[in-house]
Amino acid sequence: MNVIRFYVPGSYENYNHILLCPDTRQALIVDPFDATLATRWLSELDATLVGILITHEHGDHIRGLSDLLAVHNVPVWGHKDIPGVSNPIADGDPIALGNHQLTALFTPGHTFQHFCFLGQSAQSGPFLICADTLFNGGVGNCRSGDVGQLYNSICRLHTLLSDDTAIYPAHDYLCHNLGFAALLEPDNQRISDVLADNASVLPEQRAITHWGLEKEINPFLRLDSSTLKRELNKKTAASLDTPADVFRALRHLRDQW
Repeated sequence: MNVIRFYVPGSYENYNHILLCPDTRQALIVDPFDATLATRWLSELDATLVGILITHEHGDHIRGLSDLLAVHNVPVWGHKDIPGVSNPIADGDPIALGNHQLTALFTPGHTFQHFCFLGQSAQSGPFLICADTLFNGGVGNCRSGDVGQLYNSICRLHTLLSDDTAIYPAHDYLCHNLGFAALLEPDNQRISDVLADNASVLPEQRAITHWGLEKEINPFLRLDSSTLKRELNKKTAASLDTPADVFRALRHLRDQW
């Protein structure tokens, strides 16, 4: 299975993803924002759309769904409460694509209906389509969800993902998130290096990170960092007794930044 990431102009800095079986040329698209752009990409890939994956219910993730369904009569996988979903999924459900298979992971927190999708690429190894649960250098906000549930979802990813798992979030927030990360770990050279490498490139050229790198640069995965906790303590009066406390304080601070 191949992952094709493309940036959506005129969006909320969205990336969309097409998952392609290279043997059958069958494809799934995740969270279509622009049906015309999605169809153009499918045509360029000589791919046949056989289904749509919806990670969660926010408007920028279902915006192009009805227009795409008007052209392609295909099943839609997602949470049972999302309008337009024809094939409700549960945690651990397999989703077939040609000769390959994805696993649905229920990851509430950003919203109460959020799913990620874990797969395997013959070219590059394991990958996670994580939408707004996990970003490059950050995590999703919890204005439509619950920070405690998001913490639990991120803890679960720690148990599931190998360091070589490629991370595919739904937005181009890498540089902005690393700016926040640098405030909390100013001596973290990896943060500085990744930010320098990506600050001057187009969204289409932004790095695709891996779980191992995220553990070095993403403050929400670095809750044991003494520097992070020291800097966070200077900026907030919140209790930092447990990793969950640190996560919650980070999310609150990021909301204000």
